[in-house]
Amino acid sequence: LSLCPDEAKNRECIDIQMYIANTFTKNGQPARAISLLTEILEKAQKQGVSYEEWLSRYYLAQALLKNNEPEKAIECLTKLLPLLESSG
Repeated sequence: LSLCPDEAKNRECIDIQMYIANTFTKNGQPARAISLLTEILEKAQKQGVSYEEWLSRYYLAQALLKNNEPEKAIECLTKLLPLLESSG
């Protein structure tokens, strides 16, 4: 789901995509959320944007839990801990 081709508005685009992914999770479509959040996470990692990486991992863990994938959710949250420690 590519919403914003303009790189100047990349942060806004990522925020919109995270909102959409979170809506998918809350509306019983966690597989769609997982796909979108994985894409967001990859972008954030490539760009070195820790806030988006942190938030996408948080929402991804929620979607994985809703999709009955607790082991993957735990793995995702485990990778979130170092990001929390480095931001403090």
